[in-house]
Amino acid sequence: SGNILFGLNYMGSGSLGWRTTGSADASSSYLPTELNVANGNIALLSSISYGQYTGTRTGQATLAGYKALVTNPANWTTGTGGSGIVTIDETVFVASTSTATKIVVTNVNNSIVPTQGQPFTISFETQDASDVVTSVTADTDFSVSVFNGAGLLTGTTTGTILAGSSTLTITGLQRQELFCEFQELQVMLSLPVIVLLSQ
Repeated sequence: SGNILFGLNYMGSGSLGWRTTGSADASSSYLPTELNVANGNIALLSSISYGQYTGTRTGQATLAGYKALVTNPANWTTGTGGSGIVTIDETVFVASTSTATKIVVTNVNNSIVPTQGQPFTISFETQDASDVVTSVTADTDFSVSVFNGAGLLTGTTTGTILAGSSTLTITGLQRQELFCEFQELQVMLSLPVIVLLSQ
């Protein structure tokens, strides 16, 4: 008896997700109809022994806004073997009514200076005027361009931070001339968003 609130699917040895055929057993289950709705369940498909949500806990206007983040397996950290003991993250989820006003470069190629002509990555996040991570309320397009000096930036030079999100990583950028320094500038979202790189 009682209400079904949420479905979590995981298995320590080869989870295949929710069962769709055959009979349920000790290591598999069908997804109850009540939970076969948006944000009603999550399936952690790899073989895991433990895990927890490690995504952002700021930037949403309401606590309900975090549902899509919590039900996204990409926002979970999982593991196998070992003691299985996990230190629970007790950071509170913050509901913020602030507005994203800028996009900030948070990481360039995992802090490794990109090699000339080789693909590299850049990570971004949107923040409000007080530098607090804040999700955008509409899909936000931006592009990456060379800020200073001659040169050609090729590959994936555009991206979209989706409504309700605050982060994005672009992969596959290439700079055709050797450079040694990035200037990470904050760019107002109310303007054409161009993340600037400096030679």
